[in-house]
Amino acid sequence: MSCLACGNQQHEHLYDGILSCPACKFSRADLNLSEEAAKKIYGKNYFFGDEYVDYLNEEAALRENARRNLKWMASFCPGGKLLEIGCAYGFFLDEAKHYYDVNGVDIHEEGCKHARRAFNLKARAGNFLDMPYPENSFDAITLWNTLEHLARPDLFIQKSSRLLKKDGALFFSTLDITSFPAKIRGKHWRQIHPPTHISYFSWKSLCIMLEKAGFSIADKKYRGEYRSWNNTFFTLFVLRAKNKKLYESLKKRNWLKGIYYLNTFDIITCAAKKR
Repeated sequence: MSCLACGNQQHEHLYDGILSCPACKFSRADLNLSEEAAKKIYGKNYFFGDEYVDYLNEEAALRENARRNLKWMASFCPGGKLLEIGCAYGFFLDEAKHYYDVNGVDIHEEGCKHARRAFNLKARAGNFLDMPYPENSFDAITLWNTLEHLARPDLFIQKSSRLLKKDGALFFSTLDITSFPAKIRGKHWRQIHPPTHISYFSWKSLCIMLEKAGFSIADKKYRGEYRSWNNTFFTLFVLRAKNKKLYESLKKRNWLKGIYYLNTFDIITCAAKKR
């Protein structure tokens, strides 16, 4: 398979199960997941036990991130019609509805149901690539921490361009496999965990994808995120160290409450304008 970014026919084995383009450094997991397999991966267990201890309990951190992102977005697109790809349980959209006419899509049906029931949001379950949204109909499209989960991020970016109005804005965050932390940690970098993360970007590969789709870069930076202490320690001790007893002990003592801000300098946040 040729590189999804630059089209190069060559690839090299970067790490076990990870292929990389030597030209632009776009990397991908050596997997071929069907849509049904993806739905299974991103089912209820992903949000409650496999990736998060309890996604709904992440609400405080997710809303804080949403408010920060919305404040930043206002410089490029202060209002209009917005689509979030990968809307999950709807926390970002519930914050964004104060400024935009919001719509969401996610492969996880239960998350979309929650978004509709709890927040009265327009959230549709299914594959974004199959959704019949009219072209030139959105002022803003967001993909927060979503591109790395996609087998064909190039197609998502291209369709986003078609759906955006002229001068519309694409906002996204995704991981950077050429960042300093990624280079230092190598195959042990925290973001390498297929099959949930299957696309790994360099800034060069992102620029190529965006340029091909008719975008120009308006802003990009490493931006931190708010996280919960509970989910952080769940990831460290339960998912990685397999020490559930220690995690439960800390939780019982009420030491895992609250949220905190951290910039790991390996997540790119970008605003791109449709030309």
